[in-house]
Amino acid sequence: MRLRTCDDGKLEKILEVYSVLEALKPALKSIDVRTIAVSLGENWQNLITSVLITEKTVDEVRKEQENMPPLRNNSIALFLKAIPFDYTLLNNISEGEVRFSTPFGVNRVQFRMFDPIELRVSSNPKRNIESYSWILTATDSGKQGDRQQLWNVANNNEITAKRLGFPNIGNLVKHSFNIEYGTEHSKDFELTIPPLASIEKVCFINSTVEVQVKKVKDLSDLQLNLTLNRENTIIKIMHRKVQEKKPDTCNPLNLITETFEFESIIPCDLIEVELILRESALTLDKKSGLAPLSNSVEPLLKALNAFCSIEKFESMLLEPHIHTKTDITLRMLWHGCFHLLAIIPFI
Repeated sequence: MRLRTCDDGKLEKILEVYSVLEALKPALKSIDVRTIAVSLGENWQNLITSVLITEKTVDEVRKEQENMPPLRNNSIALFLKAIPFDYTLLNNISEGEVRFSTPFGVNRVQFRMFDPIELRVSSNPKRNIESYSWILTATDSGKQGDRQQLWNVANNNEITAKRLGFPNIGNLVKHSFNIEYGTEHSKDFELTIPPLASIEKVCFINSTVEVQVKKVKDLSDLQLNLTLNRENTIIKIMHRKVQEKKPDTCNPLNLITETFEFESIIPCDLIEVELILRESALTLDKKSGLAPLSNSVEPLLKALNAFCSIEKFESMLLEPHIHTKTDITLRMLWHGCFHLLAIIPFI
């Protein structure tokens, strides 16, 4: 982590790949490498590389890679690698060459000179099929002019992409790497760390907020930050370290519930919940929502039902001739109370 002076004179905290990986190291198990390279003469040159560092086992990564399209000819190829997590691969990239084992032997792919572990990490929500997930990414780009020759080779393989079911190479990249990409981009490298912890559920019980966190079992040093806003004004700020629980050896994920108590919460209050990695203050997930409307008429309804059930009141309305004067008095009381019940939520 380093500090940078902004244009307004304030200091900005810069989180680099190395510091983030070190903080998450106990939970990281494998590296999923996917590289599309083009051939210029005798050498393979990196067109775009995705490095996915996850909690999955190497075998799980290899299983997923089996579904990748078999892109391979004399001018363009998709190279795959699944290895245990360490810094060897990133060091090889910084040295300008990575070796890939293929059924045709060992191929060397050349990279331009840059150091991946010094890239800046950002934390942003990314849309998936059901919801948004916060992921950590670090990207780097070459000069647009230097990469034009590589993309000319890639674009000449549009027929190859169509034979594999894709409109073009850019669309194949997006499918295989799950990243936005096209010929207008100079991005040639992206490192991604998918969610290792997330906020699963936020429940409101009167003036209590329960937050359920799901995390991989080897991840620790997490913190929840809660902010209560009323009419765009911060009323209360609370934070709490996520308590560790005994890991379930059969389940790689742990569910942990933390409870926060406020003095009072009203329906218009906005609750914001953020899950961070304590040491770096890196955001891992964030959710917000309005406190729900409480049932304001329930206490009075219970009191009325105690001396005259709603079933009896219904009978008095439908068959008034069979009831006594006392019953008629109760009916009038119920009738008046129903008017009161109707307006209580708006008072």
